[in-house]
Amino acid sequence: MSVVGGDDYYPLSESSIFGQSDSESSEKISSKTLAVTASLTASGIIGRVFLQHYPSIETVLPVAIAVGFYAGRKQGLASGMTGFYATNFLVYGSQGPWTFYQMAGAGLAAVAASYMSKISSGKKMYLVSLIVGTAAFEAVVNIGSLFFSGVGLFSTPAYLLAAVPFALTHLASTLGFGVTIYGFNRTLRSVYRKD
Repeated sequence: MSVVGGDDYYPLSESSIFGQSDSESSEKISSKTLAVTASLTASGIIGRVFLQHYPSIETVLPVAIAVGFYAGRKQGLASGMTGFYATNFLVYGSQGPWTFYQMAGAGLAAVAASYMSKISSGKKMYLVSLIVGTAAFEAVVNIGSLFFSGVGLFSTPAYLLAAVPFALTHLASTLGFGVTIYGFNRTLRSVYRKD
């Protein structure tokens, strides 16, 4: 990737953007881990499609957070963004300006989970990453939706207050599905272990 500014050419590497060493940025993903990430993402997509009639209960976000926690930010980001983009073709409401905010929120949640797993990879930190990730997702989606919803400045507090029950439902469902995913902790650790 590069940035072009006037007549100057400034090469930027992925490592300079994400603050990682060259050996870490050039790390290859094995077909096994890619298959597991794709399978988890597909299960999140299928779950969201089947649960679309229940507001704020969906499976894409807990899968993205779990993949970010176990596999790292790149795979978590890909899982969350792909999950919301793909499911919006399959659910009522389809694609719209909200898709960008859903993808950004899920990506932020997965990246946060990845960084939190570096602090501790235990169950408590996993649960905290589910809570923090859901809060980040809700903040991005609800604040982002103000830009396309036509809500005025004076109506904004009421609009955000009306979102609280849905955010709490989303948090409860993310915790529920996330704990279910944690039941496969040993398997996920063995697949995504860092050699």
